[in-house]
Amino acid sequence: MIKRGLILTIIAMLFSHAALAQGSQWQQWPRVGQAHFTWLWFDVYDSTLHAPNGKYVNLASPLALHITYRRTISAEDLLTATDKQWKKLNYKKDDIAQWMNTLKKVFPSVKDGDQLVYQSNGKTGTFYFKPTTQSEFKTIGEITDSTFNRAFLSIWLSENSQYPDLRNQLIGGT
Repeated sequence: MIKRGLILTIIAMLFSHAALAQGSQWQQWPRVGQAHFTWLWFDVYDSTLHAPNGKYVNLASPLALHITYRRTISAEDLLTATDKQWKKLNYKKDDIAQWMNTLKKVFPSVKDGDQLVYQSNGKTGTFYFKPTTQSEFKTIGEITDSTFNRAFLSIWLSENSQYPDLRNQLIGGT
């Protein structure tokens, strides 16, 4: 009995270490592309897209979107901008409302230099946040629905994105 308990403990530890390693996996992935977003004359953020093979395939493939903010933005303003983009991409109102409720629990207010990462395995994803006052990324939320996962990434990566130049830069276009 003791051996079985020990084996189960070791297996649980291995899975937890694998989960931790997978969480930081994006940091080892090559950069696909990068972009700088400004609105009017304001610097808003710098973004970088990473993928395991350094190439953008599609929204259903593993990738990580890394955003470094260049100004203070409230969580409410981030949510408003997200809602606006989903409406422009013609997502259903009911879906948007559900997704917004989830993101209200996830999105932090950000300051110049804060970093947010969304790592997707192609179906689900995890949010990581690193304020300038900390040295490591912390998990702040997850998306477990594949439609929600695609919708979040579509803001930047959809062919119908409001910012096609930004998308092109992120996916490694010229």
